[in-house]
Amino acid sequence: NLQTNQAGSYRVVVSSTYGSVPSEVATLTLGSAPVFTSTNSFSGTVGVYFTNNFSASGSAPITFSPFLWSTWLNLNSNGSMYGTPTTAGTNTNIVVASNSFGTTNQTVTFVIAKGTPVISSWPTAAPITYGQALSNSVLSGGVANPTGNFTWTVPTNRPNAGTNSASVTFTPTSTNNYVSVSTTISITVNRSNPVLTWTPSPAAGLTYPAPLSSTQLNATSTVVGSWSYHPTNGAVLNAGTNTLVGTFTPTATTNHVSGL
Repeated sequence: NLQTNQAGSYRVVVSSTYGSVPSEVATLTLGSAPVFTSTNSFSGTVGVYFTNNFSASGSAPITFSPFLWSTWLNLNSNGSMYGTPTTAGTNTNIVVASNSFGTTNQTVTFVIAKGTPVISSWPTAAPITYGQALSNSVLSGGVANPTGNFTWTVPTNRPNAGTNSASVTFTPTSTNNYVSVSTTISITVNRSNPVLTWTPSPAAGLTYPAPLSSTQLNATSTVVGSWSYHPTNGAVLNAGTNTLVGTFTPTATTNHVSGL
C-alpha cells in the first residue's frame, strides 16, 4: 500500500507472494487540479489603466486562459491581467486555470465606475452687459477628452458689472460612461448705458419770462437714478435759442454709466 500526501512521481515495485512470479516496476504520479485562491470580484474605472492577478493552488505548472472575456481586458498565462476599461457597469468574465491534473473555471465580476473627463483647457467667455444673462455669453476654446459640450451651469444668472467668476459644466457625449465636471471661469460684465428720454420738447409751453419748471425738466431713464439740470429749476431763459442740459446719475453706478 502507498500512502503519501506529497504530490510528485513515485517508483512503485509490485511483487508477488506466489512462487516465482516476477516483480513489476511502475511509475505513479500524484498531484492535484487547480483551485482558485484569488478573489472573484474586481473594480475599476473607465479610462483608468487596470492591473491585477489571478492565483490558484494545485500542482505546478498552472496556466490561466480567458473564456467569455471582456474586449478591453488582457490575460497572460501566468494569471496577470491588464487593460483600460471602456464601458461602465457590471460585467462578468470566466477564467480557466489548468494543469496536468485538471481544469477549474471561475466566474469573475468586474464593477466599472464612470470615468472622469480630462479637461485640457476650459473655455473662455465673451463679455456681456449688465442685465444680460450668462446665456448671452458665448463659450469658446474648451478642449476635453472624451468629446462633449461646455455650458454655463446656471445660464439664467445675471451677474453684476465687473469681473465675475461663474460656473461652467462639461457634459460628456457618453453620459453612460463618464461623469460631468464643473469649474469656475472669469467673465467680464460691462456697465450698461441707461436709455434716456426727454419728451415732449423741453421748450414746450415756455414763454419768456416764465421760469423753468418740472414741465420742462422731466427727462426719464430706464434705470433708477437722479437728474440734475443746467440751467436749474426756476431759471428764466432769454428769448431765443437756449441750451438746456440734463445729467443723469444712476443709483447703481457700479452697474450703469452716467449720461447726458
